[in-house]
Amino acid sequence: MLVLCEGIDDGILVNSEGFAYARYSAYLSGARTLSLMNRYPSLRDFCVQMDGLVEKYVQQALAGQEDGKFCISYSDIDVEVEKGIFNEDLSAFDWRLFLDMLSERPEFDEVENTPNEIYFTIAPEFVEEQTPGISM
Repeated sequence: MLVLCEGIDDGILVNSEGFAYARYSAYLSGARTLSLMNRYPSLRDFCVQMDGLVEKYVQQALAGQEDGKFCISYSDIDVEVEKGIFNEDLSAFDWRLFLDMLSERPEFDEVENTPNEIYFTIAPEFVEEQTPGISM
């Protein structure tokens, strides 16, 4: 049994094993959200797709950054979204949520968007030192 309080996301998972009292119990952080994901598989699928897309661009920004900066165009993201994530239905893609999710990542100090591009400022602890190239 999952016990949830009104207005609180966390809960307590209770297993009575047939007894009239809680034989085993455990605190469950984010229990209400987990319950929603279980109740609505389409919501879970959407969240998984968005998380995968955000993770892809976080890794791309970290790998391609120069002096802690990285930029990506909206058209590149559009192609990726249309290609496979949302089955060619760009209207289902939520740009505001995507930008918010990127902004909430600890890898970025700042995420700025213009009409054409997204600029990332990488957090100092994630900046890779650039090694000078050897020219021949």
